[in-house]
Amino acid sequence: MLMVTGNGYKTFYVYKKVQGRPERIKVGRFPDLSVEQARNRAKVLLAAIAQDKNPSEDKRRIRGTMTIGELFNLYMEKHGQYKKSQYNDRSLYNLYLTPWAHKKLLEIRRADVEDLHKKIGMKLQHPYQANRLRALLHTMYEFSLKRGYEGNNPCRGVEKHQEHKRDRFIQKEELPRFFNVLMNDPHPVIRDFVLVSLFTGARSGNIQAMQWVEINWERSEWHITETKSGQPHTVPIVGFLMDILRQRRKQVDGEWVFPGLTSEGHIRDPKVQWGHICKKVGLDDLHIHDLRRTLGSWMAITGASLLVISQCLGHKVASSNMTGVYARLSMEPVRQAMETAVRTILIHGNVIDSDTV
Repeated sequence: MLMVTGNGYKTFYVYKKVQGRPERIKVGRFPDLSVEQARNRAKVLLAAIAQDKNPSEDKRRIRGTMTIGELFNLYMEKHGQYKKSQYNDRSLYNLYLTPWAHKKLLEIRRADVEDLHKKIGMKLQHPYQANRLRALLHTMYEFSLKRGYEGNNPCRGVEKHQEHKRDRFIQKEELPRFFNVLMNDPHPVIRDFVLVSLFTGARSGNIQAMQWVEINWERSEWHITETKSGQPHTVPIVGFLMDILRQRRKQVDGEWVFPGLTSEGHIRDPKVQWGHICKKVGLDDLHIHDLRRTLGSWMAITGASLLVISQCLGHKVASSNMTGVYARLSMEPVRQAMETAVRTILIHGNVIDSDTV
Protein backbone atom coordinates (compact mmCIF):
# COMPACT_ATOMS: atom_id res chain seq x y z
CA MET A 1 0.00 0.00 0.00
CA LEU A 2 1.00 3.67 -0.46
CA MET A 3 1.07 5.98 2.55
CA VAL A 4 1.11 9.79 2.11
CA THR A 5 2.34 11.96 5.00
CA GLY A 6 1.23 15.49 5.83
CA ASN A 7 4.38 16.79 4.13
CA GLY A 8 3.43 15.04 0.91
CA TYR A 9 5.97 12.20 1.11
CA LYS A 10 4.71 9.00 -0.52
CA THR A 11 6.02 5.67 0.80
CA PHE A 12 5.22 2.09 -0.17
CA TYR A 13 4.64 -0.42 2.65
CA VAL A 14 3.76 -4.08 3.02
CA TYR A 15 1.32 -4.87 5.84
CA LYS A 16 1.42 -8.49 6.89
CA LYS A 17 1.22 -10.64 10.00
CA VAL A 18 4.75 -11.96 10.56
CA GLN A 19 5.41 -14.72 13.09
CA GLY A 20 2.08 -14.00 14.72
CA ARG A 21 2.51 -10.21 14.93
CA PRO A 22 1.29 -7.53 12.50
CA GLU A 23 4.22 -5.74 10.85
CA ARG A 24 4.49 -2.68 8.62
CA ILE A 25 7.52 -3.17 6.40
CA LYS A 26 8.87 -0.26 4.40
CA VAL A 27 9.37 -0.99 0.71
CA GLY A 28 10.60 2.40 -0.50
CA ARG A 29 9.59 5.91 -1.46
CA PHE A 30 7.83 7.18 -4.54
CA PRO A 31 9.08 8.39 -7.04
CA ASP A 32 12.43 6.75 -6.14
CA LEU A 33 10.55 3.51 -6.79
CA SER A 34 7.96 3.18 -9.51
CA VAL A 35 4.72 1.35 -8.79
CA GLU A 36 5.99 -1.67 -10.71
CA GLN A 37 9.34 -1.71 -8.85
CA ALA A 38 7.50 -1.45 -5.53
CA ARG A 39 5.31 -4.43 -6.47
CA ASN A 40 8.38 -6.50 -7.32
CA ARG A 41 10.09 -5.66 -4.02
CA ALA A 42 6.89 -6.42 -2.15
CA LYS A 43 6.78 -9.88 -3.77
CA VAL A 44 10.33 -10.56 -2.52
CA LEU A 45 9.36 -9.51 1.01
CA LEU A 46 6.20 -11.62 0.94
CA ALA A 47 8.24 -14.60 -0.24
CA ALA A 48 10.61 -14.16 2.71
CA ILE A 49 7.65 -13.98 5.09
CA ALA A 50 6.26 -17.18 3.59
CA GLN A 51 9.55 -18.85 4.58
CA ASP A 52 8.95 -17.71 8.19
CA LYS A 53 11.51 -14.91 7.97
CA ASN A 54 11.00 -11.43 9.39
CA PRO A 55 12.29 -8.72 6.99
CA SER A 56 11.71 -6.01 9.61
CA GLU A 57 13.90 -7.85 12.10
CA ASP A 58 16.63 -8.18 9.47
CA LYS A 59 16.48 -4.43 8.86
CA ARG A 60 16.60 -3.68 12.56
CA ARG A 61 19.53 -6.00 13.18
CA ILE A 62 22.90 -4.33 13.64
CA ARG A 63 25.67 -6.10 11.80
CA GLY A 64 29.44 -5.86 12.06
CA THR A 65 29.57 -3.94 8.78
CA MET A 66 27.85 -0.96 10.43
CA THR A 67 30.25 1.91 11.14
CA ILE A 68 30.83 3.65 14.47
CA GLY A 69 29.28 6.80 13.01
CA GLU A 70 26.16 4.92 11.91
CA LEU A 71 25.88 3.22 15.29
CA PHE A 72 26.19 6.53 17.14
CA ASN A 73 23.46 8.12 15.01
CA LEU A 74 21.16 5.12 15.51
CA TYR A 75 21.87 5.05 19.25
CA MET A 76 21.07 8.76 19.61
CA GLU A 77 17.93 8.37 17.52
CA LYS A 78 16.57 5.37 19.44
CA HIS A 79 17.88 6.00 22.93
CA GLY A 80 20.35 8.85 23.37
CA GLN A 81 17.90 11.66 22.65
CA TYR A 82 16.05 10.79 25.85
CA LYS A 83 19.15 11.06 28.03
CA LYS A 84 19.85 14.19 30.01
CA SER A 85 23.48 13.83 28.93
CA GLN A 86 22.78 13.84 25.18
CA TYR A 87 24.61 17.15 24.68
CA ASN A 88 27.68 15.77 26.45
CA ASP A 89 27.45 12.54 24.43
CA ARG A 90 27.49 14.48 21.16
CA SER A 91 30.36 16.62 22.39
CA LEU A 92 32.43 13.54 23.33
CA TYR A 93 31.70 11.91 19.98
CA ASN A 94 32.69 15.04 18.02
CA LEU A 95 35.88 15.49 20.06
CA TYR A 96 37.20 11.94 20.11
CA LEU A 97 35.24 9.46 17.99
CA THR A 98 34.97 11.20 14.61
CA PRO A 99 38.28 9.62 13.47
CA TRP A 100 36.53 6.27 13.97
CA ALA A 101 33.31 7.36 12.23
CA HIS A 102 33.97 5.20 9.15
CA LYS A 103 35.45 2.24 11.01
CA LYS A 104 33.25 -0.86 11.13
CA LEU A 105 32.16 -2.22 14.50
CA LEU A 106 34.16 -5.40 14.00
CA GLU A 107 37.34 -3.39 13.35
CA ILE A 108 37.47 -1.89 16.84
CA ARG A 109 39.50 -4.00 19.27
CA ARG A 110 39.97 -3.67 23.00
CA ALA A 111 43.54 -2.48 22.38
CA ASP A 112 42.15 0.39 20.28
CA VAL A 113 39.83 1.47 23.10
CA GLU A 114 42.64 1.14 25.67
CA ASP A 115 44.99 3.28 23.55
CA LEU A 116 42.38 6.02 23.03
CA HIS A 117 41.36 5.91 26.69
CA LYS A 118 44.99 6.17 27.81
CA LYS A 119 45.75 9.00 25.36
CA ILE A 120 42.83 11.14 26.57
CA GLY A 121 43.30 10.36 30.24
CA MET A 122 47.08 10.51 30.57
CA LYS A 123 48.61 12.32 27.61
CA LEU A 124 45.87 14.94 27.32
CA GLN A 125 45.29 14.84 31.10
CA HIS A 126 41.51 14.51 30.89
CA PRO A 127 40.77 11.40 33.00
CA TYR A 128 37.12 12.36 33.53
CA GLN A 129 36.48 12.78 29.81
CA ALA A 130 38.33 9.55 29.07
CA ASN A 131 36.07 7.65 31.48
CA ARG A 132 32.90 9.31 30.12
CA LEU A 133 33.96 8.41 26.58
CA ARG A 134 34.61 4.80 27.58
CA ALA A 135 31.16 4.69 29.18
CA LEU A 136 29.52 6.11 26.05
CA LEU A 137 31.27 3.65 23.74
CA HIS A 138 30.47 0.77 26.09
CA THR A 139 26.78 1.72 26.10
CA MET A 140 26.73 2.02 22.32
CA TYR A 141 28.13 -1.49 21.90
CA GLU A 142 25.72 -2.92 24.49
CA PHE A 143 22.93 -1.26 22.52
CA SER A 144 24.19 -2.95 19.35
CA LEU A 145 24.37 -6.36 21.03
CA LYS A 146 20.71 -6.10 22.00
CA ARG A 147 19.92 -5.39 18.35
CA GLY A 148 21.59 -8.41 16.88
CA TYR A 149 25.28 -7.50 16.64
CA GLU A 150 27.23 -10.74 16.99
CA GLY A 151 30.65 -9.31 17.81
CA ASN A 152 32.16 -8.41 21.18
CA ASN A 153 32.08 -5.23 23.21
CA PRO A 154 35.70 -3.95 23.00
CA CYS A 155 35.20 -1.76 26.10
CA ARG A 156 34.88 -4.73 28.41
CA GLY A 157 37.99 -5.09 30.53
CA VAL A 158 39.21 -1.52 29.91
CA GLU A 159 39.92 -0.15 33.39
CA LYS A 160 38.76 3.33 34.24
CA HIS A 161 41.17 6.08 35.24
CA GLN A 162 41.17 6.97 38.89
CA GLU A 163 39.08 10.08 39.50
CA HIS A 164 39.86 12.49 42.30
CA LYS A 165 36.88 14.41 43.58
CA ARG A 166 37.43 18.12 43.03
CA ASP A 167 37.36 20.45 46.00
CA ARG A 168 38.26 23.64 44.11
CA PHE A 169 36.36 26.81 44.97
CA ILE A 170 37.18 30.52 44.80
CA GLN A 171 39.34 31.42 47.78
CA LYS A 172 39.14 34.65 49.79
CA GLU A 173 42.29 36.16 48.25
CA GLU A 174 41.08 35.32 44.72
CA LEU A 175 37.69 37.02 45.03
CA PRO A 176 38.86 40.64 44.38
CA ARG A 177 40.61 39.68 41.11
CA PHE A 178 37.68 37.51 40.07
CA PHE A 179 35.04 40.21 40.54
CA ASN A 180 37.24 42.96 39.09
CA VAL A 181 37.38 41.04 35.81
CA LEU A 182 33.81 39.72 35.90
CA MET A 183 32.02 43.00 36.69
CA ASN A 184 33.92 44.71 33.87
CA ASP A 185 33.30 41.98 31.31
CA PRO A 186 32.01 43.55 28.07
CA HIS A 187 29.44 40.77 27.55
CA PRO A 188 26.53 41.26 29.98
CA VAL A 189 25.02 37.88 29.07
CA ILE A 190 28.15 36.04 30.20
CA ARG A 191 28.63 38.27 33.25
CA ASP A 192 25.06 37.67 34.45
CA PHE A 193 25.28 33.97 33.59
CA VAL A 194 28.31 33.61 35.86
CA LEU A 195 26.65 35.60 38.66
CA VAL A 196 23.54 33.41 38.51
CA SER A 197 25.76 30.32 38.51
CA LEU A 198 27.66 31.53 41.56
CA PHE A 199 24.76 32.87 43.61
CA THR A 200 22.20 30.12 43.00
CA GLY A 201 24.55 27.12 43.07
CA ALA A 202 22.51 25.59 40.23
CA ARG A 203 24.01 23.38 37.55
CA SER A 204 25.15 25.01 34.33
CA GLY A 205 22.63 23.12 32.17
CA ASN A 206 19.70 24.38 34.26
CA ILE A 207 20.95 27.96 34.09
CA GLN A 208 21.41 27.75 30.33
CA ALA A 209 17.76 26.71 29.98
CA MET A 210 16.44 29.15 32.61
CA GLN A 211 13.09 30.71 31.63
CA TRP A 212 11.35 33.83 32.87
CA VAL A 213 8.19 31.89 33.72
CA GLU A 214 10.18 29.84 36.24
CA ILE A 215 10.89 32.92 38.38
CA ASN A 216 8.46 33.87 41.12
CA TRP A 217 9.09 37.59 41.45
CA GLU A 218 6.97 38.01 44.58
CA ARG A 219 8.63 35.16 46.51
CA SER A 220 12.10 35.69 44.97
CA GLU A 221 12.35 32.03 43.97
CA TRP A 222 13.38 30.06 40.91
CA HIS A 223 11.51 26.82 40.31
CA ILE A 224 13.62 24.37 38.28
CA THR A 225 11.18 21.87 36.79
CA GLU A 226 13.71 19.09 36.19
CA THR A 227 17.15 18.61 37.69
CA LYS A 228 19.88 15.98 37.31
CA SER A 229 18.04 13.83 39.85
CA GLY A 230 14.86 14.07 37.80
CA GLN A 231 13.07 15.98 40.58
CA PRO A 232 11.92 19.62 40.60
CA HIS A 233 13.87 22.01 42.81
CA THR A 234 13.12 25.48 44.13
CA VAL A 235 16.04 27.85 44.69
CA PRO A 236 15.79 31.06 46.76
CA ILE A 237 17.09 34.08 44.84
CA VAL A 238 19.14 36.44 46.99
CA GLY A 239 18.48 40.20 46.85
CA PHE A 240 21.67 41.06 44.92
CA LEU A 241 20.71 38.57 42.21
CA MET A 242 17.07 39.68 42.07
CA ASP A 243 18.23 43.19 41.16
CA ILE A 244 20.32 41.80 38.31
CA LEU A 245 17.45 39.66 37.01
CA ARG A 246 14.99 42.58 37.14
CA GLN A 247 17.43 44.62 35.09
CA ARG A 248 17.84 41.77 32.61
CA ARG A 249 14.07 41.43 32.28
CA LYS A 250 13.87 45.03 31.04
CA GLN A 251 16.49 44.35 28.39
CA VAL A 252 15.75 40.79 27.24
CA ASP A 253 12.77 39.74 25.12
CA GLY A 254 11.56 36.17 24.65
CA GLU A 255 11.20 33.22 26.99
CA TRP A 256 14.87 32.64 27.88
CA VAL A 257 16.74 34.47 30.62
CA PHE A 258 19.94 33.84 28.65
CA PRO A 259 19.10 33.77 24.92
CA GLY A 260 21.62 32.30 22.49
CA LEU A 261 24.58 34.48 21.57
CA THR A 262 24.66 33.54 17.89
CA SER A 263 21.53 31.44 17.30
CA GLU A 264 17.95 30.96 18.36
CA GLY A 265 17.03 29.29 21.63
CA HIS A 266 18.98 29.64 24.86
CA ILE A 267 22.70 30.02 25.46
CA ARG A 268 24.90 26.94 25.18
CA ASP A 269 27.81 25.96 27.40
CA PRO A 270 29.94 29.18 27.39
CA LYS A 271 33.29 27.39 27.78
CA VAL A 272 35.17 29.78 25.50
CA GLN A 273 33.91 32.93 27.23
CA TRP A 274 34.49 31.36 30.64
CA GLY A 275 38.04 30.51 29.58
CA HIS A 276 38.70 34.15 28.67
CA ILE A 277 37.49 35.32 32.10
CA CYS A 278 39.64 32.76 33.95
CA LYS A 279 42.70 33.68 31.88
CA LYS A 280 42.31 37.36 32.74
CA VAL A 281 41.84 36.52 36.42
CA GLY A 282 44.77 34.09 36.40
CA LEU A 283 42.69 31.09 37.53
CA ASP A 284 43.22 28.64 34.69
CA ASP A 285 42.35 25.68 36.94
CA LEU A 286 38.85 27.00 37.77
CA HIS A 287 35.95 25.18 36.11
CA ILE A 288 32.50 26.67 35.71
CA HIS A 289 31.09 23.87 37.89
CA ASP A 290 33.39 25.13 40.66
CA LEU A 291 31.07 28.14 41.02
CA ARG A 292 28.43 25.79 42.42
CA ARG A 293 31.01 24.41 44.84
CA THR A 294 32.08 27.96 45.73
CA LEU A 295 28.62 28.88 47.01
CA GLY A 296 28.36 25.67 49.03
CA SER A 297 31.84 26.17 50.48
CA TRP A 298 31.17 29.75 51.55
CA MET A 299 27.85 28.72 53.06
CA ALA A 300 29.81 26.22 55.17
CA ILE A 301 32.43 28.85 56.06
CA THR A 302 29.69 31.25 57.23
CA GLY A 303 28.07 28.61 59.46
CA ALA A 304 25.38 26.87 57.39
CA SER A 305 24.59 23.26 58.25
CA LEU A 306 25.19 20.44 55.79
CA LEU A 307 21.43 19.87 55.57
CA VAL A 308 20.83 23.51 54.59
CA ILE A 309 23.68 23.42 52.04
CA SER A 310 22.35 20.17 50.57
CA GLN A 311 18.89 21.64 50.22
CA CYS A 312 20.30 24.77 48.56
CA LEU A 313 22.25 22.74 46.00
CA GLY A 314 19.45 20.23 45.42
CA HIS A 315 21.39 17.24 46.75
CA LYS A 316 19.53 14.15 47.84
CA VAL A 317 19.87 13.65 51.58
CA ALA A 318 19.58 9.94 52.31
CA SER A 319 18.99 10.44 56.03
CA SER A 320 16.25 12.98 55.51
CA ASN A 321 12.57 12.07 55.19
CA MET A 322 11.41 15.62 54.62
CA THR A 323 7.99 15.97 53.03
CA GLY A 324 7.13 18.66 50.51
CA VAL A 325 5.48 20.69 53.28
CA TYR A 326 8.58 20.55 55.46
CA ALA A 327 10.73 21.52 52.47
CA ARG A 328 8.63 24.64 51.89
CA LEU A 329 8.72 25.56 55.56
CA SER A 330 12.50 25.18 55.62
CA MET A 331 13.08 27.52 52.64
CA GLU A 332 13.68 30.54 54.89
CA PRO A 333 16.76 29.08 56.69
CA VAL A 334 18.18 28.22 53.26
CA ARG A 335 17.57 31.76 52.03
CA GLN A 336 19.17 33.28 55.13
CA ALA A 337 22.24 31.06 54.78
CA MET A 338 22.57 31.97 51.10
CA GLU A 339 22.19 35.69 51.80
CA THR A 340 24.91 35.49 54.48
CA ALA A 341 27.31 33.61 52.19
CA VAL A 342 26.65 35.86 49.18
CA ARG A 343 27.12 39.01 51.24
CA THR A 344 30.42 37.66 52.59
CA ILE A 345 31.60 36.80 49.07
CA LEU A 346 30.69 40.27 47.77
CA ILE A 347 32.47 41.99 50.68
CA HIS A 348 35.67 39.97 50.16
CA GLY A 349 35.36 40.62 46.43
CA ASN A 350 35.23 44.39 47.02
CA VAL A 351 31.84 44.57 45.30
CA ILE A 352 30.04 46.00 48.35
CA ASP A 353 31.20 47.62 51.58
CA SER A 354 31.02 45.74 54.85
CA ASP A 355 28.51 48.29 56.21
CA THR A 356 26.11 47.76 53.27
CA VAL A 357 22.73 46.55 54.48
